[in-house]
Amino acid sequence: MKLPKMLISLLLIVSSGASLADDYQAQIDQFFRLVEAKQTEQAIEFIYASNPYASTISTQIEELKRQIGLLPSVAGKVHQIELIDTHRLGDSLVTLTYIVNYDRMPIRFVFQYFQTQKGWRIISFAFDDDIAEEAKAHAKQRALNPRQKASQ
Repeated sequence: MKLPKMLISLLLIVSSGASLADDYQAQIDQFFRLVEAKQTEQAIEFIYASNPYASTISTQIEELKRQIGLLPSVAGKVHQIELIDTHRLGDSLVTLTYIVNYDRMPIRFVFQYFQTQKGWRIISFAFDDDIAEEAKAHAKQRALNPRQKASQ
């Protein structure tokens, strides 16, 4: 009876590893699990693991690790992670934008992936705290243009 359970477990482990390479959403979910656990350096390493060419931008990745490592002390604890936009160009390029609500402020996270023969590969990752100001400017613009408000 133990052998079939072990075999099923092994198959699940192997298949979950394969789907991780094929599924950008699984990569992003794991990234945020690491961020919530305050393992921010590991989160950056994990998200760039899908791209074997990331070593060519190692300086930028190290800077991302440093900056994201400051978030817990600057922004506080993560309370909510919300996907706010998915933008596709064809079938092989996707940009996903998230708002992560911390104790002190919202932070925008943007992931950009493209599909290769071996699965989805990250090509760009960024985060910033400009989202609150942009939302305010957008709301102001909509308030000044009632026709735009009606059409959205």
